[in-house]
Amino acid sequence: MMDFDYGDLPPGAKAAVLRFESSMADLETAGARLRADAEEAERPFHGVDEEFLTILAADPHASPQLRECAAAIGRGEYIWADVVAGHRPQPVEIERFAANGIPFSFATFRRPAPTEPALVDDEDEGPPDSWLE
Repeated sequence: MMDFDYGDLPPGAKAAVLRFESSMADLETAGARLRADAEEAERPFHGVDEEFLTILAADPHASPQLRECAAAIGRGEYIWADVVAGHRPQPVEIERFAANGIPFSFATFRRPAPTEPALVDDEDEGPPDSWLE
């Protein structure tokens, strides 16, 4: 801001200068907000993803169905893609996204890790002996 000697001002002008300085500060703040909003708008939207659904489910206003889906997904019972595809009950939030044409974007369709034991290499030239069992 300006360093200004208010003593040199005619009577009544100090209030006008202070209003002007306040307006300039407001303009700078609005410009910073606009730049931040423009940067946000430049990021492409690829659709609702797993992270967004998890955050949405944690919101106090989320439906009980969405919260239950998130809990089941957290327990590894299924994944968000199963819910969106209709293989699991669909919470109202998922239905609303679909009804409004909002796409879903799941970069990975990870399934829980298999519970079968890993193949163990027995350090010889052939395949692991566990393959023969």
